Amino acid sequence: MIAHVYARHVPAHARLGRYVADQGKLSWVFPFLHQIPHADVLITGGTARDAVIGRANRGIHVLVHGVPEPTLHSWLQSKNVARDFDITIPDNGLTRHHTLPLNHDLARRDITANALAYSIRDGILHDPFDGLKDIEDRKIRAIGDAKARFHENPLLLPRLLRLATELGFTLEEKTWEALKASAHKVNQIVSNAEGKAEFSVHRSHLGKEFLRSLKGHAANTFKHLRESGLLYELAPKLRGLEHLERVSGKKMTEELEIVFALLHEEHAPVTVILAAILSFFEEGAEDMLEHLSDRLHLPMLDDLSFSYHDLSWLLAHRTVLEQTDPRDLPPAEFERIFGGTRGHNLLMLLKALYRSQGRHSEGLERLYAAEARKAEMEETDHPKLLRGRDLLSLGLEPGHHLRSVMQKVRDAQLSGKISSKIDALDFARHLMTTGL
Repeated sequence: MIAHVYARHVPAHARLGRYVADQGKLSWVFPFLHQIPHADVLITGGTARDAVIGRANRGIHVLVHGVPEPTLHSWLQSKNVARDFDITIPDNGLTRHHTLPLNHDLARRDITANALAYSIRDGILHDPFDGLKDIEDRKIRAIGDAKARFHENPLLLPRLLRLATELGFTLEEKTWEALKASAHKVNQIVSNAEGKAEFSVHRSHLGKEFLRSLKGHAANTFKHLRESGLLYELAPKLRGLEHLERVSGKKMTEELEIVFALLHEEHAPVTVILAAILSFFEEGAEDMLEHLSDRLHLPMLDDLSFSYHDLSWLLAHRTVLEQTDPRDLPPAEFERIFGGTRGHNLLMLLKALYRSQGRHSEGLERLYAAEARKAEMEETDHPKLLRGRDLLSLGLEPGHHLRSVMQKVRDAQLSGKISSKIDALDFARHLMTTGL
Protein backbone atom coordinates (compact mmCIF):
# COMPACT_ATOMS: atom_id res chain seq x y z
CA MET A 1 0.00 0.00 0.00
CA ILE A 2 1.25 3.51 -0.83
CA ALA A 3 1.52 5.74 2.21
CA HIS A 4 -0.58 8.89 2.25
CA VAL A 5 1.23 12.19 2.47
CA TYR A 6 -0.61 14.47 4.85
CA ALA A 7 -0.21 18.15 5.59
CA ARG A 8 0.83 18.70 9.19
CA HIS A 9 -2.47 20.40 9.99
CA VAL A 10 -4.55 17.28 9.20
CA PRO A 11 -5.64 15.84 12.59
CA ALA A 12 -4.21 12.45 13.50
CA HIS A 13 -7.66 10.88 13.89
CA ALA A 14 -8.52 12.00 10.34
CA ARG A 15 -5.39 10.30 9.01
CA LEU A 16 -6.45 7.09 10.72
CA GLY A 17 -9.99 7.45 9.44
CA ARG A 18 -8.69 7.68 5.89
CA TYR A 19 -6.46 4.66 6.48
CA VAL A 20 -9.45 2.57 7.60
CA ALA A 21 -11.54 3.76 4.64
CA ASP A 22 -8.79 2.82 2.18
CA GLN A 23 -8.00 -0.57 3.72
CA GLY A 24 -10.12 -3.24 2.04
CA LYS A 25 -9.11 -5.88 4.57
CA LEU A 26 -11.12 -3.96 7.19
CA SER A 27 -14.43 -4.01 5.33
CA TRP A 28 -15.72 -6.69 7.74
CA VAL A 29 -15.52 -4.24 10.65
CA PHE A 30 -18.63 -2.23 9.76
CA PRO A 31 -21.13 -5.14 9.64
CA PHE A 32 -19.46 -6.51 12.78
CA LEU A 33 -20.06 -3.25 14.69
CA HIS A 34 -23.60 -3.07 13.35
CA GLN A 35 -24.45 -6.59 14.54
CA ILE A 36 -22.68 -6.27 17.92
CA PRO A 37 -23.49 -2.77 19.27
CA HIS A 38 -21.53 -3.19 22.53
CA ALA A 39 -18.27 -4.04 20.73
CA ASP A 40 -15.50 -1.76 19.52
CA VAL A 41 -12.76 -2.37 16.98
CA LEU A 42 -9.57 -0.35 17.27
CA ILE A 43 -6.46 0.14 15.13
CA THR A 44 -3.42 -0.12 17.42
CA GLY A 45 0.33 -0.45 17.65
CA GLY A 46 2.59 0.10 14.67
CA THR A 47 -0.40 0.30 12.33
CA ALA A 48 -1.84 3.32 14.13
CA ARG A 49 1.61 4.91 14.47
CA ASP A 50 2.46 4.54 10.78
CA ALA A 51 -0.95 5.76 9.63
CA VAL A 52 -0.37 8.93 11.68
CA ILE A 53 3.14 9.35 10.25
CA GLY A 54 2.00 8.61 6.71
CA ARG A 55 4.30 5.62 6.46
CA ALA A 56 3.44 2.36 4.68
CA ASN A 57 2.98 -0.56 7.05
CA ARG A 58 2.98 -4.18 5.92
CA GLY A 59 0.88 -5.45 8.84
CA ILE A 60 -2.48 -4.57 10.35
CA HIS A 61 -2.99 -4.68 14.12
CA VAL A 62 -6.61 -4.76 15.25
CA LEU A 63 -7.89 -4.88 18.84
CA VAL A 64 -11.48 -6.00 19.47
CA HIS A 65 -12.97 -4.88 22.79
CA GLY A 66 -16.18 -6.12 24.41
CA VAL A 67 -16.54 -9.50 22.67
CA PRO A 68 -15.35 -12.87 24.10
CA GLU A 69 -12.62 -14.40 22.00
CA PRO A 70 -14.61 -17.55 21.00
CA THR A 71 -17.50 -15.37 19.86
CA LEU A 72 -15.14 -13.16 17.86
CA HIS A 73 -13.46 -16.11 16.14
CA SER A 74 -16.81 -17.73 15.38
CA TRP A 75 -18.14 -14.53 13.78
CA LEU A 76 -15.01 -14.04 11.69
CA GLN A 77 -15.14 -17.64 10.50
CA SER A 78 -18.82 -17.38 9.60
CA LYS A 79 -18.08 -14.36 7.40
CA ASN A 80 -14.97 -15.94 5.84
CA VAL A 81 -12.79 -13.06 7.03
CA ALA A 82 -9.20 -13.69 5.97
CA ARG A 83 -7.02 -14.02 9.08
CA ASP A 84 -3.82 -12.83 7.44
CA PHE A 85 -3.37 -10.02 9.92
CA ASP A 86 -3.36 -9.55 13.70
CA ILE A 87 -6.79 -9.55 15.42
CA THR A 88 -6.66 -9.76 19.23
CA ILE A 89 -8.60 -8.95 22.38
CA PRO A 90 -7.21 -6.78 25.25
CA ASP A 91 -4.14 -8.09 27.04
CA ASN A 92 -2.45 -6.50 30.07
CA GLY A 93 0.61 -8.75 29.97
CA LEU A 94 -0.76 -11.08 32.61
CA THR A 95 -4.16 -12.00 31.24
CA ARG A 96 -6.32 -11.60 28.13
CA HIS A 97 -9.96 -10.67 28.51
CA HIS A 98 -12.46 -8.85 26.35
CA THR A 99 -13.52 -6.51 29.19
CA LEU A 100 -10.07 -5.27 30.21
CA PRO A 101 -9.83 -1.46 30.08
CA LEU A 102 -8.16 -0.22 26.91
CA ASN A 103 -5.48 1.69 28.82
CA HIS A 104 -4.35 -1.54 30.49
CA ASP A 105 -3.59 -3.01 27.07
CA LEU A 106 -1.83 0.13 25.83
CA ALA A 107 0.29 0.36 28.99
CA ARG A 108 2.06 -2.91 28.14
CA ARG A 109 3.31 -1.55 24.79
CA ASP A 110 6.99 -0.77 24.33
CA ILE A 111 7.04 2.92 23.36
CA THR A 112 4.59 5.79 23.54
CA ALA A 113 4.30 6.05 19.75
CA ASN A 114 3.03 2.46 19.69
CA ALA A 115 0.46 3.05 22.44
CA LEU A 116 -2.14 4.68 20.21
CA ALA A 117 -5.59 3.17 19.57
CA TYR A 118 -8.09 4.48 17.05
CA SER A 119 -11.73 3.53 17.60
CA ILE A 120 -13.41 2.72 14.30
CA ARG A 121 -16.83 2.94 15.97
CA ASP A 122 -16.61 6.53 17.23
CA GLY A 123 -13.53 7.93 15.44
CA ILE A 124 -11.71 8.75 18.69
CA LEU A 125 -7.93 8.39 18.91
CA HIS A 126 -6.86 7.22 22.37
CA ASP A 127 -3.41 8.49 23.36
CA PRO A 128 -2.88 7.97 27.13
CA PHE A 129 0.94 8.31 27.02
CA ASP A 130 1.34 11.34 24.74
CA GLY A 131 2.56 9.25 21.84
CA LEU A 132 1.39 11.87 19.34
CA LYS A 133 3.72 14.45 20.84
CA ASP A 134 6.65 12.04 20.65
CA ILE A 135 5.79 11.29 17.03
CA GLU A 136 5.73 15.04 16.35
CA ASP A 137 9.11 15.39 18.12
CA ARG A 138 10.42 12.25 16.41
CA LYS A 139 11.32 10.65 19.73
CA ILE A 140 11.45 7.06 20.96
CA ARG A 141 10.28 7.06 24.57
CA ALA A 142 9.74 3.94 26.69
CA ILE A 143 6.41 3.71 28.50
CA GLY A 144 6.83 4.01 32.26
CA ASP A 145 10.19 3.41 33.93
CA ALA A 146 12.59 2.49 31.12
CA LYS A 147 15.02 0.57 33.36
CA ALA A 148 12.18 -1.48 34.79
CA ARG A 149 10.85 -2.23 31.31
CA PHE A 150 14.28 -3.33 30.09
CA HIS A 151 14.66 -5.55 33.15
CA GLU A 152 11.26 -7.16 32.51
CA ASN A 153 11.94 -7.67 28.81
CA PRO A 154 15.58 -7.26 27.65
CA LEU A 155 14.50 -7.87 24.04
CA LEU A 156 13.23 -4.28 24.12
CA LEU A 157 16.86 -3.09 24.11
CA PRO A 158 17.65 -3.98 20.46
CA ARG A 159 14.01 -3.47 19.48
CA LEU A 160 14.00 0.20 20.50
CA LEU A 161 17.23 0.84 18.62
CA ARG A 162 15.72 -0.82 15.55
CA LEU A 163 12.58 1.31 15.78
CA ALA A 164 14.68 4.45 16.06
CA THR A 165 16.58 3.45 12.93
CA GLU A 166 13.51 2.43 10.92
CA LEU A 167 11.52 5.54 11.82
CA GLY A 168 14.40 8.01 11.70
CA PHE A 169 13.70 8.96 15.33
CA THR A 170 16.11 9.59 18.19
CA LEU A 171 15.88 8.05 21.63
CA GLU A 172 14.57 10.34 24.34
CA GLU A 173 17.35 11.11 26.84
CA LYS A 174 16.09 9.08 29.82
CA THR A 175 15.29 6.11 27.59
CA TRP A 176 18.76 6.32 26.00
CA GLU A 177 20.53 6.49 29.37
CA ALA A 178 18.48 3.59 30.69
CA LEU A 179 19.29 1.58 27.56
CA LYS A 180 23.03 2.10 27.98
CA ALA A 181 22.84 1.16 31.66
CA SER A 182 20.81 -1.96 30.85
CA ALA A 183 22.69 -3.28 27.80
CA HIS A 184 24.08 -6.20 29.79
CA LYS A 185 20.54 -7.44 30.43
CA VAL A 186 20.47 -9.20 27.03
CA ASN A 187 22.82 -11.77 28.56
CA GLN A 188 20.78 -12.20 31.73
CA ILE A 189 20.74 -15.83 32.94
CA VAL A 190 17.59 -17.36 34.45
CA SER A 191 16.46 -20.82 35.49
CA ASN A 192 13.98 -22.56 33.24
CA ALA A 193 11.12 -24.83 34.30
CA GLU A 194 13.57 -27.73 34.63
CA GLY A 195 15.91 -25.72 36.83
CA LYS A 196 18.56 -25.37 34.13
CA ALA A 197 20.33 -22.07 33.48
CA GLU A 198 19.55 -20.34 30.19
CA PHE A 199 19.50 -16.86 28.68
CA SER A 200 16.36 -14.92 29.50
CA VAL A 201 16.19 -13.81 25.84
CA HIS A 202 16.43 -16.48 23.17
CA ARG A 203 19.49 -15.89 21.00
CA SER A 204 17.54 -16.20 17.75
CA HIS A 205 15.21 -13.37 18.86
CA LEU A 206 18.24 -11.14 19.36
CA GLY A 207 19.57 -12.25 16.00
CA LYS A 208 16.33 -11.27 14.27
CA GLU A 209 16.38 -7.81 15.82
CA PHE A 210 20.04 -7.38 14.89
CA LEU A 211 19.44 -8.30 11.24
CA ARG A 212 16.27 -6.20 10.99
CA SER A 213 18.19 -3.21 12.36
CA LEU A 214 20.99 -3.56 9.83
CA LYS A 215 18.42 -3.89 7.07
CA GLY A 216 16.79 -0.58 8.00
CA HIS A 217 19.85 1.69 8.04
CA ALA A 218 23.12 -0.04 8.76
CA ALA A 219 25.23 3.05 9.52
CA ASN A 220 22.81 4.47 12.09
CA THR A 221 22.15 1.04 13.59
CA PHE A 222 25.82 0.24 14.01
CA LYS A 223 26.50 3.66 15.54
CA HIS A 224 23.69 3.23 18.08
CA LEU A 225 24.70 -0.33 18.89
CA ARG A 226 28.32 0.68 19.46
CA GLU A 227 27.62 3.81 21.50
CA SER A 228 25.12 2.01 23.72
CA GLY A 229 27.48 -0.91 24.32
CA LEU A 230 24.77 -3.28 23.15
CA LEU A 231 26.81 -4.43 20.13
CA TYR A 232 29.50 -5.91 22.36
CA GLU A 233 26.96 -7.55 24.64
CA LEU A 234 25.43 -9.24 21.60
CA ALA A 235 28.81 -10.30 20.18
CA PRO A 236 31.81 -9.50 22.44
CA LYS A 237 34.44 -10.31 19.80
CA LEU A 238 33.18 -7.48 17.60
CA ARG A 239 34.92 -5.14 20.05
CA GLY A 240 38.03 -5.90 18.02
CA LEU A 241 36.77 -3.41 15.43
CA GLU A 242 37.56 -0.57 17.84
CA HIS A 243 41.26 -1.40 17.90
CA LEU A 244 41.99 -2.26 14.28
CA GLU A 245 43.45 0.30 11.88
CA ARG A 246 43.67 0.27 8.10
CA VAL A 247 46.82 0.87 6.10
CA SER A 248 45.40 4.30 5.29
CA GLY A 249 45.56 5.20 8.96
CA LYS A 250 41.79 5.30 9.32
CA LYS A 251 40.20 3.46 12.18
CA MET A 252 38.30 0.41 11.09
CA THR A 253 35.03 1.85 12.39
CA GLU A 254 35.53 5.02 10.30
CA GLU A 255 36.08 3.06 7.12
CA LEU A 256 33.15 0.82 7.97
CA GLU A 257 30.86 3.86 8.07
CA ILE A 258 31.94 4.66 4.49
CA VAL A 259 31.18 1.07 3.45
CA PHE A 260 27.73 1.33 5.03
CA ALA A 261 27.02 4.53 3.13
CA LEU A 262 28.08 2.95 -0.17
CA LEU A 263 25.96 -0.14 0.46
CA HIS A 264 23.01 2.04 1.46
CA GLU A 265 23.19 3.75 -1.93
CA GLU A 266 22.98 0.32 -3.58
CA HIS A 267 20.07 -0.85 -1.37
CA ALA A 268 22.23 -3.78 -0.32
CA PRO A 269 20.52 -6.76 1.33
CA VAL A 270 21.39 -7.47 4.95
CA THR A 271 23.42 -10.53 3.88
CA VAL A 272 25.86 -8.23 2.05
CA ILE A 273 25.94 -5.72 4.91
CA LEU A 274 26.89 -8.41 7.42
CA ALA A 275 29.48 -9.82 5.02
CA ALA A 276 31.04 -6.34 4.85
CA ILE A 277 31.31 -6.11 8.64
CA LEU A 278 32.94 -9.52 8.93
CA SER A 279 35.28 -8.84 5.99
CA PHE A 280 37.06 -6.23 8.09
CA PHE A 281 38.45 -9.04 10.21
CA GLU A 282 40.24 -10.33 7.08
CA GLU A 283 41.80 -13.74 7.94
CA GLY A 284 39.56 -13.96 11.00
CA ALA A 285 36.29 -13.38 9.14
CA GLU A 286 35.19 -17.03 9.25
CA ASP A 287 35.97 -17.19 12.98
CA MET A 288 33.85 -14.07 13.53
CA LEU A 289 31.03 -15.64 11.55
CA GLU A 290 31.20 -18.65 13.84
CA HIS A 291 31.13 -16.33 16.86
CA LEU A 292 28.09 -14.43 15.57
CA SER A 293 26.36 -17.67 14.65
CA ASP A 294 26.86 -18.99 18.16
CA ARG A 295 25.77 -15.75 19.83
CA LEU A 296 22.81 -14.89 17.58
CA HIS A 297 21.86 -18.26 16.03
CA LEU A 298 22.27 -16.91 12.50
CA PRO A 299 21.85 -20.30 10.74
CA MET A 300 18.26 -20.39 12.06
CA LEU A 301 17.29 -16.99 10.65
CA ASP A 302 17.09 -17.50 6.88
CA ASP A 303 14.23 -15.55 5.32
CA LEU A 304 13.53 -13.49 2.20
CA SER A 305 16.12 -10.86 3.14
CA PHE A 306 18.88 -12.97 4.73
CA SER A 307 20.66 -16.18 3.77
CA TYR A 308 23.25 -17.70 6.07
CA HIS A 309 24.48 -19.94 3.25
CA ASP A 310 24.98 -16.94 0.96
CA LEU A 311 26.75 -15.07 3.76
CA SER A 312 29.23 -17.93 4.14
CA TRP A 313 29.69 -18.03 0.35
CA LEU A 314 30.38 -14.28 0.15
CA LEU A 315 33.05 -14.53 2.84
CA ALA A 316 34.65 -17.50 1.07
CA HIS A 317 34.86 -15.51 -2.21
CA ARG A 318 35.67 -12.03 -0.90
CA THR A 319 39.35 -12.33 -1.95
CA VAL A 320 38.66 -13.75 -5.41
CA LEU A 321 39.83 -10.61 -7.24
CA GLU A 322 43.09 -10.59 -5.29
CA GLN A 323 43.83 -14.08 -6.56
CA THR A 324 42.32 -14.06 -10.06
CA ASP A 325 41.87 -11.72 -12.98
CA PRO A 326 38.22 -12.21 -14.01
CA ARG A 327 39.17 -11.65 -17.65
CA ASP A 328 41.21 -14.87 -17.54
CA LEU A 329 38.49 -17.10 -16.11
CA PRO A 330 36.80 -19.69 -18.38
CA PRO A 331 33.21 -18.61 -19.12
CA ALA A 332 31.56 -21.26 -16.95
CA GLU A 333 33.84 -20.51 -14.00
CA PHE A 334 33.21 -16.78 -14.36
CA GLU A 335 29.46 -17.46 -14.46
CA ARG A 336 29.69 -19.68 -11.36
CA ILE A 337 31.33 -16.92 -9.34
CA PHE A 338 29.86 -13.73 -10.76
CA GLY A 339 26.60 -14.85 -12.35
CA GLY A 340 23.11 -14.31 -10.99
CA THR A 341 22.10 -12.67 -7.72
CA ARG A 342 25.01 -14.13 -5.78
CA GLY A 343 27.51 -12.67 -8.21
CA HIS A 344 25.71 -9.33 -8.13
CA ASN A 345 25.94 -9.29 -4.33
CA LEU A 346 29.61 -10.27 -4.42
CA LEU A 347 30.45 -7.39 -6.77
CA MET A 348 28.40 -5.02 -4.62
CA LEU A 349 30.35 -6.10 -1.54
CA LEU A 350 33.75 -5.85 -3.20
CA LYS A 351 33.00 -2.46 -4.75
CA ALA A 352 32.09 -1.01 -1.33
CA LEU A 353 35.18 -2.51 0.32
CA TYR A 354 37.58 -1.30 -2.42
CA ARG A 355 36.04 2.16 -2.82
CA SER A 356 36.06 2.80 0.93
CA GLN A 357 39.86 2.68 0.84
CA GLY A 358 39.85 5.86 -1.25
CA ARG A 359 42.60 4.77 -3.61
CA HIS A 360 42.98 2.97 -6.90
CA SER A 361 44.00 -0.67 -6.62
CA GLU A 362 44.43 -3.72 -8.79
CA GLY A 363 41.39 -5.19 -7.06
CA LEU A 364 39.26 -2.21 -8.06
CA GLU A 365 40.46 -2.42 -11.65
CA ARG A 366 39.60 -6.12 -11.77
CA LEU A 367 36.21 -5.40 -10.24
CA TYR A 368 35.33 -3.00 -13.06
CA ALA A 369 36.47 -5.66 -15.55
CA ALA A 370 34.23 -8.24 -13.84
CA GLU A 371 31.26 -5.86 -13.94
CA ALA A 372 31.79 -5.25 -17.65
CA ARG A 373 32.10 -8.94 -18.42
CA LYS A 374 29.01 -9.78 -16.35
CA ALA A 375 26.97 -7.09 -18.14
CA GLU A 376 28.12 -8.41 -21.53
CA MET A 377 27.26 -11.99 -20.56
CA GLU A 378 23.81 -11.03 -19.31
CA GLU A 379 22.89 -9.16 -22.49
CA THR A 380 21.93 -12.54 -23.94
CA ASP A 381 20.07 -15.25 -22.08
CA HIS A 382 21.95 -18.56 -22.12
CA PRO A 383 19.73 -21.29 -20.62
CA LYS A 384 21.77 -24.39 -19.85
CA LEU A 385 21.67 -26.95 -22.64
CA LEU A 386 22.31 -29.96 -20.39
CA ARG A 387 21.35 -31.07 -16.92
CA GLY A 388 23.04 -33.63 -14.74
CA ARG A 389 20.40 -36.23 -15.61
CA ASP A 390 21.31 -35.87 -19.30
CA LEU A 391 24.89 -36.93 -18.57
CA LEU A 392 23.73 -39.76 -16.31
CA SER A 393 21.65 -41.05 -19.22
CA LEU A 394 24.87 -41.21 -21.27
CA GLY A 395 26.39 -43.49 -18.65
CA LEU A 396 28.54 -40.97 -16.75
CA GLU A 397 28.66 -41.69 -13.01
CA PRO A 398 27.92 -38.97 -10.43
CA GLY A 399 30.96 -37.21 -9.02
CA HIS A 400 33.85 -34.99 -10.04
CA HIS A 401 33.91 -36.18 -13.68
CA LEU A 402 30.25 -35.26 -14.16
CA ARG A 403 30.85 -31.74 -12.84
CA SER A 404 33.92 -31.39 -15.08
CA VAL A 405 31.99 -32.39 -18.21
CA MET A 406 29.12 -30.04 -17.28
CA GLN A 407 31.55 -27.15 -16.91
CA LYS A 408 33.31 -27.83 -20.21
CA VAL A 409 29.97 -28.07 -22.03
CA ARG A 410 28.89 -24.79 -20.45
CA ASP A 411 32.20 -23.18 -21.45
CA ALA A 412 31.64 -24.25 -25.04
CA GLN A 413 28.09 -22.89 -25.00
CA LEU A 414 29.04 -19.51 -23.51
CA SER A 415 31.93 -19.25 -25.99
CA GLY A 416 29.52 -19.76 -28.89
CA LYS A 417 31.00 -23.09 -29.99
CA ILE A 418 27.75 -25.01 -29.43
CA SER A 419 24.17 -23.76 -29.40
CA SER A 420 21.80 -26.73 -29.23
CA LYS A 421 21.13 -29.66 -26.95
CA ILE A 422 22.15 -32.09 -29.73
CA ASP A 423 25.51 -30.30 -30.07
CA ALA A 424 25.91 -30.37 -26.30
CA LEU A 425 25.25 -34.11 -26.09
CA ASP A 426 27.69 -34.80 -28.94
CA PHE A 427 30.35 -32.68 -27.23
CA ALA A 428 29.72 -34.47 -23.91
CA ARG A 429 30.16 -37.89 -25.63
CA HIS A 430 33.39 -36.62 -27.17
CA LEU A 431 34.70 -35.54 -23.77
CA MET A 432 33.76 -38.89 -22.24
CA THR A 433 35.41 -40.80 -25.10
CA THR A 434 38.67 -38.82 -24.93
CA GLY A 435 38.89 -39.02 -21.15
CA LEU A 436 37.84 -35.39 -20.63
